[in-house]
Amino acid sequence: MTVPDAILALIRAPIPTITVFDSGAPDENTEAEQIPERYAVYWPDIGTPQGGSVCGQFTGGLFRWQLNFVAPRRDMAEWMAEKVRTHILGTRPFIPEWACGQIQLPLSLPARRDEQVLSRRVVVLMDRYELLAEQQ
Repeated sequence: MTVPDAILALIRAPIPTITVFDSGAPDENTEAEQIPERYAVYWPDIGTPQGGSVCGQFTGGLFRWQLNFVAPRRDMAEWMAEKVRTHILGTRPFIPEWACGQIQLPLSLPARRDEQVLSRRVVVLMDRYELLAEQQ
């Protein structure tokens, strides 16, 4: 299991009835899948090498991800963000073959109205998390 896959599972756990898209939501004009009224989008990176290396290979990394919470109203977007935040912030996730630090939240932007995401009016709230982990 990769670190981004493990993080995605952690994000989905506290909001099981909310769709969490991995790296982008479907295009409402071209996709057959109907876009839900409220959802989240997970944008992970593959990790930035950190610390020393063993035989020229970095064993640790700083993993960052962005979560966009999309809903018709501000309170709905905030509810989703708070559920995830309460569940993961400050935890040390168990990821096989990785030693993980605590999940941090270095950036959170307030909910804002966005009329460019979908044809309907939505509110988007963005949180950016990070996790320092070392492969064992």
